[in-house]
Amino acid sequence: MAILTDIFRLEQRGRAIGYSQMAIGASQILGIPIRLFLANRWSWQITFLMIVLIAFFVWLLIVFVMKLFNMHLSVKNPDDTHKHFCHTLSKSIYVHGFSALVCYV
Repeated sequence: MAILTDIFRLEQRGRAIGYSQMAIGASQILGIPIRLFLANRWSWQITFLMIVLIAFFVWLLIVFVMKLFNMHLSVKNPDDTHKHFCHTLSKSIYVHGFSALVCYV
């Protein structure tokens, strides 16, 4: 999520983080029925074989198609971090959001 906030502008961050969280939730909800369907249709080993195949193709995609993204690592403001954190905690809307996250977890 930290990289998403570095990549996307402020106007697009909510949508980008929403899509990434939606994908995580959908995978947890849809994963079990899909795996059960495949296991009943073929065998229980097919789900593990599919994980290996999908991981292999994702690895190929990462290695050969995706570009290196490390621009967010070049920005370093160690003096500004503490000041930014205190400024964030001084706004009640952020404190409410952080409190909701703590209660959710």
